[in-house]
Amino acid sequence: RRGDGPHGAKRSGRGEVRVAGRCHGVAMRANRNRDLTRHARRLRREPTAAEAVGWSLLRRAALGTRFRRQESIGPYVVDFVSLRARLVVELDGQYHFEGMGVEERERDRFLESRGFRVLHVENRLVHEHPEIVLDEIRRLVDDRAAEPLDLR
Repeated sequence: RRGDGPHGAKRSGRGEVRVAGRCHGVAMRANRNRDLTRHARRLRREPTAAEAVGWSLLRRAALGTRFRRQESIGPYVVDFVSLRARLVVELDGQYHFEGMGVEERERDRFLESRGFRVLHVENRLVHEHPEIVLDEIRRLVDDRAAEPLDLR
């Protein structure tokens, strides 16, 4: 329903308020989502060596769930996610484990608040011991209440 809003703003009928032809709030969210989608696509096109190996493992393994790669969840892009198992797998280089930064802890808290479990795996482990990584992912997929081990 169109109608006049405060200060001459027009309501568009979709829950957004337009002032002088510009949509406030919704347009900024749309631009941020579009930028995040572009970023995720670029990450899918240009994976790190560990991400390429990890994706190959997840695609071929019979885990009973489907994983997506470089998927946006809220304001973050995660390496791999199974929506059905509510499991996020993050492949990180050594620098991530020497001192997890504020941003990483904040991202993990955000994901956990949305019901996801976050498994951090060191890149080296994906290359040197992929069976350990797959066993842990399989355990977490099979037991939805299980807490992820620290694979760093």
